[in-house]
Amino acid sequence: MTINHFRRSGTLIISCLLCFTLTACGFHLKETTELPTAFQKVSVQGISIERNFGRVLRDAFTDARSDLQANTDHLTKLTISKLEEGRRVAAYNFDRTVRQYLLFMTFEYTLEANGKKLGTFPVNIDSTLNYDSDFVLGEQEEERLIREELRRDAARLILLRFKSVAQ
Repeated sequence: MTINHFRRSGTLIISCLLCFTLTACGFHLKETTELPTAFQKVSVQGISIERNFGRVLRDAFTDARSDLQANTDHLTKLTISKLEEGRRVAAYNFDRTVRQYLLFMTFEYTLEANGKKLGTFPVNIDSTLNYDSDFVLGEQEEERLIREELRRDAARLILLRFKSVAQ
């Protein structure tokens, strides 16, 4: 009887440890780390940091312990150009009604540090939205959430570029 009791306890402990390990691993995949000191103050041009992608980008820089300001004279500059967010039909039902949309975000950004242009980099991100005309209100909220996630992913890509340039 004690052997079965030990086996059950051991199985329970190992299961709990495995669950905690997997949860912790998933949390660290999108963790933002601090940007190098050379990028503590960054000037952004081409977008407003008060709404949409600019707001998400500002929040991402704040999480990375950096100050993102619009149109200032900092040594590090980030220029966003050709920003386009939209959707297009990706699939139709048999009766020619829309079944799926492709939500997309495309832009180019240029990094400049100490007066030297480090490069211009394109970003193309997309995600699908399944559409059902019976649930239009829910679809609008889902579309808003998907757009926010696209913006966060784009901001994360820019931060990763900053980190790679610093190395």
